[in-house]
Amino acid sequence: MVIGFLTSMMLNLIRASPGCKIANRKIFLNEEKTNFLSLFSVNSLGIVSSLKTLKETKVDDIINKIDLINANAVFLSLLCLTVLSLITKKIFKKNVRAYLRLVPLYILLIIVQLSFGNYVIFGALPDERKKYLVNLSAFVFTVLEYLIFSILLSKFIKLPIIKKYLRLSSIPFAVLGIISWHFISLSTNALSFITAAESILLIPFCLYYFYELLNIPPFLKITDEPSFWITTGILFLFICITPYYLAFDYFKNIYEVQMIDFFGYDLMVLFLAKASFTKSKSVNG
Repeated sequence: MVIGFLTSMMLNLIRASPGCKIANRKIFLNEEKTNFLSLFSVNSLGIVSSLKTLKETKVDDIINKIDLINANAVFLSLLCLTVLSLITKKIFKKNVRAYLRLVPLYILLIIVQLSFGNYVIFGALPDERKKYLVNLSAFVFTVLEYLIFSILLSKFIKLPIIKKYLRLSSIPFAVLGIISWHFISLSTNALSFITAAESILLIPFCLYYFYELLNIPPFLKITDEPSFWITTGILFLFICITPYYLAFDYFKNIYEVQMIDFFGYDLMVLFLAKASFTKSKSVNG
């Protein structure tokens, strides 16, 4: 007990001494410093985390914008450029059917339309102006597309009255396009109308071509005919895009359905590539 009492007294004296007070103050200051550093670290981590989140959000917004607006257009552009580079030299040889020279022209038209659309979308114009210009470029593209398709089908179909109709039909179609653009209030609705009209007007002639090909002599090996692959591409394109534009008000806000439009043009370009590399026996346009 004596030893315990003496030990207790010594501890109390040490705690009461000036040296121990300094030591206690140092401990208190160290505790304050530790608390301040902890608070600073938490705040710093919070700021860094906020900046990182903001940066990631901006990056995500850019990636989403590119993904939603441009990814499919970029893919289609690259596909068109690849096919165009592969077929151009072959198409302009003397022993190639004359109508095949419309193929690189059509692919180039797709590239120009996509490039203009991307240029407008990533420009500094107001959103409404961007929408108007993109729709206008697509509208002009559709009119020119009808002209090319009608010329091609007039080359493929044998019945004279249909050949003559197709050659002349691009004029009233262009007039219809101009009227619809001026009298339909929204440019998006005008574009959907003219695209649906193009499909409805040309699909029957695509089907009639297949009827002639299978039922009217001379009977040819269809896979050796460039006209077969071109008409199949036109038909598949219209099968893909027609339901979308006929029910445009319902589908326009469904992103997945909008991708069908690009898918249709991907198929069309691939069929044109196949037609360009098909070895045909006849050399008459």
